[in-house]
Amino acid sequence: MNLQAGKIPIRLLAFISAATSSHDGKTAAGEGGLALRMSFCYPSSPKRVAMTVAFFASGAALFAIGMHLSYINVAPQQARTKARNDFVKERLRQKQGK
Repeated sequence: MNLQAGKIPIRLLAFISAATSSHDGKTAAGEGGLALRMSFCYPSSPKRVAMTVAFFASGAALFAIGMHLSYINVAPQQARTKARNDFVKERLRQKQGK
């Protein structure tokens, strides 16, 4: 994407605004520079905020369920791994001893 002066797409300009840090003409990016800052085009409606909260809560719940299921299955997996390691060690000892 070409971001030279006059070549920025209109949709991108709708989300970007220049921020001046002081009244002497200097911007946050430096003297005469353009500081880009994200801003919303429209304020969120209460329904949209509620949907965002609901989706976040659903994602957090799915993550927590996954963590719980993983925690429950750790002990059997560790037992199988330990049994397999013990078996391999015993087989190697038998081969080394003969």
